[in-house]
Amino acid sequence: MCHEALSNEESLTNRFAKHRIKVLVIGSTGFIGSRVMTELDSCDNVEVSIMTRRRYSVPNHPRIKVLLGDVTDLTSLNLAIRDFEVVVNAASYVGDDPLRAQQVNHLGAENVAHAWKSSGARKLIHISTTAVYGTGPHRSHPANPTVYKPDSVVSQTRAAGEASILNLGGIVIRPNLIYGPGDQWFIPGIIRLFRTLGTQIDNGAAKISVVDVADLGRLVSALATSPAPLDGAFHAANPTPTTLARLAYTIRREVSPLQIEGTTTLDEAVRILEPAGFRPHQVKMVGMDHHYESQNLWDLAELGKTSPTISREAVDWYRLVAKI
Repeated sequence: MCHEALSNEESLTNRFAKHRIKVLVIGSTGFIGSRVMTELDSCDNVEVSIMTRRRYSVPNHPRIKVLLGDVTDLTSLNLAIRDFEVVVNAASYVGDDPLRAQQVNHLGAENVAHAWKSSGARKLIHISTTAVYGTGPHRSHPANPTVYKPDSVVSQTRAAGEASILNLGGIVIRPNLIYGPGDQWFIPGIIRLFRTLGTQIDNGAAKISVVDVADLGRLVSALATSPAPLDGAFHAANPTPTTLARLAYTIRREVSPLQIEGTTTLDEAVRILEPAGFRPHQVKMVGMDHHYESQNLWDLAELGKTSPTISREAVDWYRLVAKI
């Protein structure tokens, strides 16, 4: 989605619509960042550049410029960001190394925030996660005010990083569970969960906020290309939560056969799944309510509602690439 303008002032609208917006995407090789890059590159009024740690060409995107830089290196960030109007930071680390998590998620985000503020760029959009709230249940959870209760070291560093962005006036986008081409964890994890458990959890009643990575790219692109001044935190999810039962039905129909018989309690599911490598909070993320107020972001982006469905592109990804 490419906004020409969201201003009520006609003069600003005309001026912005004729102007090519220079946007820098950090973390463009990742699951989310690559989709944001693609969506922005489809906008006629946007000039996209990406910042990476090593130079390479971007297949299928010949217009995109590649800049060298690293979120852990403030000097390289200052050089990269200085010529842009909008910066999108989708860089994150989700592995098990606490030091690397601190360097990228906390200090890296802090560096991006300071480099952005020093550059005079108009807008900074930072991609975070609802994991900063910790384990729920969360029911229609608001984005503001933020109460951080992260469970893991990685989530702690992401909470600290996004706090740096918010403190300097940036925009924070918090998705919950994301699916689509490139997803290595959510849908593959659900399939492995049900294949291990063989039964539903509490009749599949848990309500869960999910978002297609394509919709997430459209939402971020719309905010990046809007002339409206924005700051604060927003949730990125389909406004209507799905249920675990509905999710299992969709996966079984579209992606992979699942043998699910009967139901068990969440506590019992945690007990059974933990020896198979599932952490308790991973089971609880889908076995109890985790849904978030997200209509506000769709309204600001001026995007129509979509239903939580798995696209043909995503089905092909899960079947052929993720080998489900």
